[in-house]
Amino acid sequence: MAVNLVAQVGRDRAREVLETSFAQFQADRSVVGLATHLRQHEQAMAGYVEAMTCDKGDFTEYAALRRAISEREAEPVARSPARAPGRGGGQPRGAAPR
Repeated sequence: MAVNLVAQVGRDRAREVLETSFAQFQADRSVVGLATHLRQHEQAMAGYVEAMTCDKGDFTEYAALRRAISEREAEPVARSPARAPGRGGGQPRGAAPR
């Protein structure tokens, strides 16, 4: 095939065509490999979804609620104003009356 190609289009053009063809072969092979990995990962995800099914409820919903609670707990809490000394109408706890 290569000899016939050189005879028809010349040495330089034949080299370009063959290199392009080999590059395309490698690209096609990598796409097939990626598609195989994608299929394996999709099957694994389907298995996880099936494993999360429970008679006690939906784990995905539970996980979303836990995430929302964690995010809310991480938010800065508005502090209440500090109590000034002498306010509160009494003595500190545990102190003996005068």
